[in-house]
Amino acid sequence: MKKRRMHWKRNAALLLAFLLAGGAAGLFTQAEEPSALSIPPIGEAMPTVSGYQPAAENGRLSLAVDTAEGRILVTDGSVDWTSTPAGYDEDPLARGGTKIAMESLLQVEYADRLGNVSTVNGQAASVNQGGLSCQKIEDGVLLIFRFPKEGFTIPVEITLEGDALDVSVQLDGVEETNESYQLTSISLLPYFGAAPTDADGYLFVPDGSGALIEWKKADATATDYRQYVYGREPTTTKMQIDALEETAYLPVFGLKNGETAMLGVITEGAGRAAVNASVNGKKCSYSNVFAQFLYRDSEMVTITQKNQTVRVLEQTPPDAERFSVRYLFLQGEEANYVGMAHRYSEWLMRDQPEKQAGGTMPLYMELPGGVMTQQSFLGFPVDRVTALTTYKDVETITARLREMGVKEMTIHYRWWNKDGDGAAIPTDVQPEGQLGGRAAFRRTLSALQDAGIPLYLDFNFTDLVKDRWGFRRTADSAASVRKNPSLQFSYTLQDHQAITTESYTLLRLTGIRKAADKVIAAAEDEAFTGFAPVTLGQKLYSDFSGKSVRRDTADREWAAVLESLQQAKGKLLLSAACGYALPYADVVTDTPLYTSGYSIETAGVPFYQIALHEYVDMSTPSLNQMSEPRRGLLQALETGIGIKFQFLYRLSEEALNAGDVSLLGSLFDDWVEEAIALYQEAGPILLRVAGCQIVSHTLLTEEVRETVFDNGVKIYVNYGGTDYANGSVAVEAGGYAVI
Repeated sequence: MKKRRMHWKRNAALLLAFLLAGGAAGLFTQAEEPSALSIPPIGEAMPTVSGYQPAAENGRLSLAVDTAEGRILVTDGSVDWTSTPAGYDEDPLARGGTKIAMESLLQVEYADRLGNVSTVNGQAASVNQGGLSCQKIEDGVLLIFRFPKEGFTIPVEITLEGDALDVSVQLDGVEETNESYQLTSISLLPYFGAAPTDADGYLFVPDGSGALIEWKKADATATDYRQYVYGREPTTTKMQIDALEETAYLPVFGLKNGETAMLGVITEGAGRAAVNASVNGKKCSYSNVFAQFLYRDSEMVTITQKNQTVRVLEQTPPDAERFSVRYLFLQGEEANYVGMAHRYSEWLMRDQPEKQAGGTMPLYMELPGGVMTQQSFLGFPVDRVTALTTYKDVETITARLREMGVKEMTIHYRWWNKDGDGAAIPTDVQPEGQLGGRAAFRRTLSALQDAGIPLYLDFNFTDLVKDRWGFRRTADSAASVRKNPSLQFSYTLQDHQAITTESYTLLRLTGIRKAADKVIAAAEDEAFTGFAPVTLGQKLYSDFSGKSVRRDTADREWAAVLESLQQAKGKLLLSAACGYALPYADVVTDTPLYTSGYSIETAGVPFYQIALHEYVDMSTPSLNQMSEPRRGLLQALETGIGIKFQFLYRLSEEALNAGDVSLLGSLFDDWVEEAIALYQEAGPILLRVAGCQIVSHTLLTEEVRETVFDNGVKIYVNYGGTDYANGSVAVEAGGYAVI
């Protein structure tokens, strides 16, 4: 289908100039009647009939549609799932706008020429205006929503595939014909499966490790949950950040209602999606969770002279073909967050049928090599690498650990290359002279290979810290919505203000591909286990310059680079990786253990670890970087993942003055005894469940958890301050028990 999209006649610069001049009148024009819209039919037109009529059936699921009201009904055996909650029209809490929204399959936001954003729903602005048409297509139905006043047309394809319902906005059919308005976001099925007040269950959201919103415990006055999948767009320059929060690492959400449950997986467009959730008692008597997609991103610009902020919109719509959510339905014992995690991992690893976590349980180590510091040379200040862990030091650390009884270990070696933490985009395997030079580097690689110790070398393909031939901080940088280079800052711990004296930019995709190809070729004969392209697994970003991709398709591009790196060496290590990267990871360190603690959430759960446990080797973040290392050990036991430490072998005054607080408390000699004691305590238990599937996870109390693995091992963990006892199970305060 041919795209027909109307763009602003005035660009952002003209708008800002106009506002600075103090003008506002004349920016609005009366919304015109849309011209005849030409979306070619792809199926047979369905008659407009009130009530549900069959649209598709495949033996497991059936789909029916109300063509008069634009509603759907999915039946899974004896269980019905509807886009509009049963009894919504009698809800005593819901008022006009909310009640109409509960009838709607879509909710859209749009901006006027001043950047003011308004919200309308599909029922009031399209269906009630005669704007809905329906076509029968293979395995489902195509609903075309026309918004006469706003001038939008949004086609939604709804189909059955096996045990799943797929719902997609067909982006090549989206049309905008009113020059006064631009579409900014589309929310799909906002009340699908919404549960009433008397239901027993919870909403699941992907905050950090995963969080529950149990609607009988949640605070109805709390702010609704809203979190961008993979975090907010990184190319937007931020001079200040809000309080630190966890990332939504996985593109999922869910709802449990009694003995049934639903899992939503954002399968296309996840990089421009947000998950929203609300509990009953605030706006209505139903709890709901859904996905919202950014059709146009935006950035707020401050006009200092006027003391105003103005929204600058992305010029062009998304690159993706569609925004899609797959809904999976669960019943009985499977209808909980563990069952949701299993269904997600089956989808995630669908192209990796042989993928399996290892059966070992090493001590994971993160070793920083060198940091760039300012030193004096002949009385002049120069920037030079100061060693934290030289190549020889790596051998020393591993030898001492083996002497002390640690037989298995895995190393993530950071800042090992030329210029350490101040390195340019890599195009080669370039050892740093201050760490020992190439000869010492290769001796260390050979020694670790002979000892059977996996070593993963960190390569940063995203952060343009300095210029080098072919990679310049400005010319090769991804651009923000305002077309500026994507300046990135570190932030102070006290007030979260940007440290403007230290900045870098983000490399656009073409540069990432070029650098990765060069490194793959250069590393062919080097004896390290695998790449650790950590930032590629964490930072998904757009390039709004028009010369590269944006986040709606960047996940596929990043994944292709990760796959090539994984295939080159056969192994890949990532850290706190997002969903798009996980199929290519053999090891994931620093897996999220916490949630952001939003007031609407009632419990954190290890959804991330449950989903990946049988597929990927995982570890905690560094225990010696935690305020309570013992709690980190308990979290490792609860989820059956390895424990990790950050070690550095030397720490000079110059390195301390470099200002990286993560270096404090990491000296190997200070921590080695405690690290070994913790590893020897937990290692034998963790080895028993390595590579097993987590088949059950239960919150026995707010502080006591039970995890059951598919080999029959049960691990109980008590985070509380009092002992726990129930039947034959007894767990000391701050302790654990294994059955």
